[in-house]
Amino acid sequence: MPHTAHPAFDKAGQYFGIKMIHVPVKEPDFRVDPAAVADRINENTAAIVYLGEEGYLKSTSAIMAVADEIKKGIQEMPELTLIGQPTFVISFRSDAVDVFHINDFMKTKGWHLKPNFYIKHALISTIYC
Repeated sequence: MPHTAHPAFDKAGQYFGIKMIHVPVKEPDFRVDPAAVADRINENTAAIVYLGEEGYLKSTSAIMAVADEIKKGIQEMPELTLIGQPTFVISFRSDAVDVFHINDFMKTKGWHLKPNFYIKHALISTIYC
């Protein structure tokens, strides 16, 4: 996989006991040399990670669309207030409700919010949604 691939691939490899083989990317376009990938393929190869420009743009568009929907949903609730002008990592707060209760409820629905325990706000990262 390209050494620029998301660290979650390495974490998954660790979890499943799979040795991850990294391939360097080349400037100026930061693409992987297909010959370098071919040189690393052997009988133990389980998968090849490649997203490509079109795949990257498609995935990024999907993440941003989800983030926009989340922001819209938060803005429609008068008890919640967005913090800043978020893109795909979204923070919100509330003076009316305990955001930790929101976090507990969202866990029952399969969401994984990251509450900030030092100030009363919740954080949503659409990368993990």
